[in-house]
Amino acid sequence: MHTFTLRRVGDIVHAYEKMILKILKERGELNLSQLEDESKLAKDKLMWSVENMKFSGLIKIDGHLEEQISLSDEGREALSKFPEEALIDKIGEEQLDISKADGIGLMWAKRNRWIDIKNGKIGLTTIGAQARKLHKGYILRHVLEMAEKDGIKNMNDDEKQALEILVKRKMLIISKGKSNPIVALTQLGKNIEIDEENGVGALTHEIIANAKWRDVGFRRYIIDAPTEQAVASRLHPMREFMNKIRETWFSMGFTEVSGPIIESSFWNFDALFSPQDHPTRDMQDTFFLNNPDHIEINDREAVVAVSEMHKKNWRSQVSAAMQKQAVLRTHTTSVSARHIRQFAKSANSNNVVKLFSIGRAFRNENIDFKHLAEIIQTEGIIIGENLNFSNLFDALIGFYEHMGIHGIRFRPSYFPFTEPSLEMYRIREDGTSIELGGAGMIREEIAHSLGTNKNILAWGLGADRLLMQKLGAKSLSEIYTNDIKWLRRRVQII
Repeated sequence: MHTFTLRRVGDIVHAYEKMILKILKERGELNLSQLEDESKLAKDKLMWSVENMKFSGLIKIDGHLEEQISLSDEGREALSKFPEEALIDKIGEEQLDISKADGIGLMWAKRNRWIDIKNGKIGLTTIGAQARKLHKGYILRHVLEMAEKDGIKNMNDDEKQALEILVKRKMLIISKGKSNPIVALTQLGKNIEIDEENGVGALTHEIIANAKWRDVGFRRYIIDAPTEQAVASRLHPMREFMNKIRETWFSMGFTEVSGPIIESSFWNFDALFSPQDHPTRDMQDTFFLNNPDHIEINDREAVVAVSEMHKKNWRSQVSAAMQKQAVLRTHTTSVSARHIRQFAKSANSNNVVKLFSIGRAFRNENIDFKHLAEIIQTEGIIIGENLNFSNLFDALIGFYEHMGIHGIRFRPSYFPFTEPSLEMYRIREDGTSIELGGAGMIREEIAHSLGTNKNILAWGLGADRLLMQKLGAKSLSEIYTNDIKWLRRRVQII
């Protein structure tokens, strides 16, 4: 029988691999857990060595991916006594008052048909009486044992049903993982002669200076050995897209501004010509806050002017208490209102000003494919002399072209704070349309009450809806998923 030596330069293996070869020659085939115990190697070092030896043809590995189950924290607690088992233990010959029952235990005991509830009292059924005789946590232990012994695939229907329920109750966790594979020597691994001398795996200053590498040689470096996928870190697609929006507005000569998320109704509604009895202020659309429940408005001059605007145009008295109501802003137009006022008070109010903002807004919406309670908007205004709809179209079309979004359409619309108004939308492949935002010329009443006679072009665009178009997502909720696999699959969108 021929033997081979590892002494030749290029065939010198790592000390970890020699250790594993020795163990396997002495013990025969072992599973990975046994090999880890015998070698005392950390798992990452063991796996590196095993994969390297497999590539070299010294060992073979018999194992495959399979579903594995493990206990959750709730499962560990339930091993001693399930909530429903604890409940039926309390029920003796006399019935138990329902007020003394744990909610989770009550739900599952009722679902298992262990109890009856009449007139606020809980009593045991025949099935429940039999269940009291079982060892506590019996079902959970049994499912664990069957999965470990026979595997999930070989469970009977009752066991699989029990497993499904325990997973739903978050007592058990199913994960994909390798079974404990068997590691054994190939014929080459059995015949090979192990040299005690180690080769050089990495060059250091000392090794070069002493020329030690000439005597011991180099260990083979396998550049195509299998490794785990290296996933580069990256920004969330929504964050990438927000940065792209910023870059686009900057390239078009705009300056970024911002404002508070918790806003007074004055800046969110009153300053934008929305009457105090307007449906948009209804609880169905707006999140009103309890803490703080009001926000003081420091600009007394603006409060008086806006209040007069409402009295003149809406023929109604204005409530100072309503103006101070604290809300989660329903749009980022509140930022525009604040900065129109700031522009009017500035010394440079004769210059053309181009501002944009991007941030979150909140609406108490019914959730569907194009509505969420929290949205991200980008808002913009241009303030200057002799501005008209042509300038507005020019800004909007320029933005969409920069963003690489095509097929945008415009149609007349209505918004309380712009006149005339329009909205941008896009037809989806399934024939449905999705609104992307609204735009128009800020009403003269608003501009005058905030202190300026200039023309103001304004728009508000749904940034998340734009991203939805870029990604081809079917629903806004896809954008905010925490599925790491989905996030890693996203291509560069900018």
